[in-house]
Amino acid sequence: MMADQKHWQIAGLVSVVLLLALIFKEQSEEPAGIVWSEGDTKRSEPLSEGTDAPDFELPSVQGDPVSLRSFKGQRVGLIFVTPTCPYCNELERYLVEYDLPPESHLLLVSPGTKDAVQQIVENHDLAIPVLVDSAGTVAQTYQIGGVPQFYVVSEEGTIASFARGMPSVWEAVQKL
Repeated sequence: MMADQKHWQIAGLVSVVLLLALIFKEQSEEPAGIVWSEGDTKRSEPLSEGTDAPDFELPSVQGDPVSLRSFKGQRVGLIFVTPTCPYCNELERYLVEYDLPPESHLLLVSPGTKDAVQQIVENHDLAIPVLVDSAGTVAQTYQIGGVPQFYVVSEEGTIASFARGMPSVWEAVQKL
């Protein structure tokens, strides 16, 4: 009888440890969403340099819709992010204090609802346009499979360069 009691105590202790491990794991996981860092290997192929940048028009959380064609003749950086991406959050913190060169523009593009994407602006007080790609069509067109990703669109409207993951995206933004 003593052996049975000891087995039940051990089983109970193991159950408690497993439950605590499960709770801790859920609390410590990275936010949901597709996120890339420099070391990730499963990646989609970016649009080729020199190809025409696909045009789009998306609503911004700050107000008016924004279209890529409205920047014709100007250099534009397109940063694809999500509200739940820890790398994007880091990048957005850098962008708050970053001074864009004259004649260059940055646009953040994020999937999700306007309310969810609005959190990006509220969390970081960003002045640059944050666009809501609610259906994910612009991300699909630009072959985005994870975030952050960054395209530079030249003054002629073609893809000039591409970067993915942190810190590569931040370094590319600074070269815009």
